[in-house]
Amino acid sequence: MSKTILKIFLISYLLCNLAYSQDVKRISLLVLDQIRDVKNADVITYAYNNQTLEGYYQIYAKADNDIISEGQFENGKRVGLHRSYSSITKSVNSEITYRDGIRNGTVKFFYLDGQLQSDGIYKNGLAEGLYREYSEKGALIKKIKFKGGLRLWQKEYYEDGKLLKLTLYKNGEVIKEKRYDENGRSLKPKATIE
Repeated sequence: MSKTILKIFLISYLLCNLAYSQDVKRISLLVLDQIRDVKNADVITYAYNNQTLEGYYQIYAKADNDIISEGQFENGKRVGLHRSYSSITKSVNSEITYRDGIRNGTVKFFYLDGQLQSDGIYKNGLAEGLYREYSEKGALIKKIKFKGGLRLWQKEYYEDGKLLKLTLYKNGEVIKEKRYDENGRSLKPKATIE
């Protein structure tokens, strides 16, 4: 009963202040959304502008109230850098840059210990340029070259940095693949049975 009265009082107070400024309206809507969302899901803070997500948002884990995601919206679309966090270690899981709601810019993913797992670039929602993958020890284990979302080539490496495999692509399809042993010698292709 007392929680309901407190909510009604808080909502009434906030609604009375809506007329004073856009900032008060934003803050009020943030609080109203927190009250609504806290019951059944993670706590989400965000603001609306004419029924469209606008501005900075955060999502918190209900269990421990730690932030698990944050970013920015303009006209209901993701913009700028968006981060997600591990609910286990609290370290950054991913950093993805958006423009007009699509991936556009750097993309990074991390291991639970915060070590970089992979990074790349997107242009208008498609992978572009060099994408790199790293082992948990920090060694480069894979490089992929993209153009317009299609792979041009892929190189995989042993932990010591020596080339393990080279794959060439045309129109996104494998056209040639070559493997190497730990000493850099070319290996014969495996026979396939059809």
